[in-house]
Amino acid sequence: MLTYHNDNARTGQNLTEQILTTTNINNVTNPSPAFGKLYELPVDGLVDGQPLIKTQVTIAGVTHNVLYVVTENDTVYAFRRRQQRLVAMARVRAWTGEVCLGQPGMRPGDARDRNNLDPRDRSGRGTPRTIYVVAMSRTQTTGAYFQRIHALDMTTGAEEFNGPVTVTATFRPVPAFSPAQYKERAGLLCWAASLITGWASHCDFKP
Repeated sequence: MLTYHNDNARTGQNLTEQILTTTNINNVTNPSPAFGKLYELPVDGLVDGQPLIKTQVTIAGVTHNVLYVVTENDTVYAFRRRQQRLVAMARVRAWTGEVCLGQPGMRPGDARDRNNLDPRDRSGRGTPRTIYVVAMSRTQTTGAYFQRIHALDMTTGAEEFNGPVTVTATFRPVPAFSPAQYKERAGLLCWAASLITGWASHCDFKP
């Protein structure tokens, strides 16, 4: 699961599922103990973006299946799979630690905050693979808001391609994008050489 709802059309279907079927999952007629909630993983805030899974990720020479999770505190977690189950990063970390996307002198955005995540191959870049994340933050001194796009190495959490990039846009006669007024609402989409984002207004406040 490399993007929101599995594919670029956001259908939610998984045409290559090999294990789960309508006969072996929990339902009224088949209360199977083999499928269902097994555990919880602790994170530092609300999770708005869909958690994503990447299989066969090589980290420090070891291959893992990794679950990537982002929170409203601008934190990215990578949980790795071990012995057929996921384990919390507090015990086993895929990276050397979770990644905080906060900038110097910044703190996570307030109730306006939204994060989204979409791991994809960077076309023409080869390895390593890259996760793209939009993070909202606010300066501690002036309270100014920023929306930034981060490209993270999915094996280390390190920033790539000289990022992050601050989101800006203009449309005459006035600026069309206010980072305090907009939230990155839709899942990120990698298309050819572009990263496409979709934005919604925050509570429809004026302007």
